[in-house]
Amino acid sequence: TERKIPLPAGVDLHARPLTLIVALVNHHNTPVQMILVGQPANAASILSLLLLVGAHPGQREVSFRGSKEVLDDIQLLIEYGLGENGQQVLPERLRTLLRL
Repeated sequence: TERKIPLPAGVDLHARPLTLIVALVNHHNTPVQMILVGQPANAASILSLLLLVGAHPGQREVSFRGSKEVLDDIQLLIEYGLGENGQQVLPERLRTLLRL
């Protein structure tokens, strides 16, 4: 499954939110790719994601390829601002999965 997800206003991809994406992917233990401008990266690797985002700064739409369950959780994380408004505002499901 592939899903395009727009970033909410005021939310950018950098180390802290990417770390949450990596943690979700690793929790599910299933292959996931993050895609920017047609270039994929392993979403279980913070280094891969940082290199991808660094090569495409300012992108406002991100695609992910993987299983529906993990993509649902990634989309929910992004919809809640990738934790940038405080991790306490994330839904309980995400806080549990991320062990926050």
